[in-house]
Amino acid sequence: MALIGATGATGATGGAGATGATGINGNTVLNGTVDPTTQGAIGDFYIKTTTTRLFGPKTETGWGTGVSLIGATGPSGPAGATGATGPTGASGIGGVLIQACATAAGVSNNAITVTDTALRTFICDYNGANAGAGEATVTLTIPSAASYTAGTILTFQTTATTTGGGSTPDSLVLISTGSTYNATGRNDVSTAGTGVDLGAVGFLRIIASGTAWYRLD
Repeated sequence: MALIGATGATGATGGAGATGATGINGNTVLNGTVDPTTQGAIGDFYIKTTTTRLFGPKTETGWGTGVSLIGATGPSGPAGATGATGPTGASGIGGVLIQACATAAGVSNNAITVTDTALRTFICDYNGANAGAGEATVTLTIPSAASYTAGTILTFQTTATTTGGGSTPDSLVLISTGSTYNATGRNDVSTAGTGVDLGAVGFLRIIASGTAWYRLD
């Protein structure tokens, strides 16, 4: 005969307990563009975004002075390898082209061909010999007048470097395709392969104006 009876049925659910005490506030990370003053609660952090400076945690006495989130600049790294040489730059405005010219009698042509519109002076250098009767013709081929800013002045001259004196060819032929050459009493058109014969000229200055060259000297 058992002395312990069977387990009884589960009792009814008890009533709700009393509300617990309020928990401690969590901490917050704030941000702004000025130093913090009254913002936030004790324990909060604050980032000043304009200087990347961190303040906190806030205490009863305030935010403190903060600390920068950016460390000191590190040492310079080693020098890199030398880069490849760049391409040759264009001639500067006002550049000079010196062409050696033949000196022997009977030479029919000394050609000076200019493609760089930055050049302003072209020199035919006879290197000490004076051009005499029946000697050389100089052909000066330059871009069209329209290739230059209006008012650009180009200068052609002959020289003799070892004697210090000038030399004058029997004939100077100017070729400037599509351009008109204007001087006193003439209005010649220079076409491809055909130039304007200016005669025995050892010094020449011309000025660009639209599609025309005008002689200044």
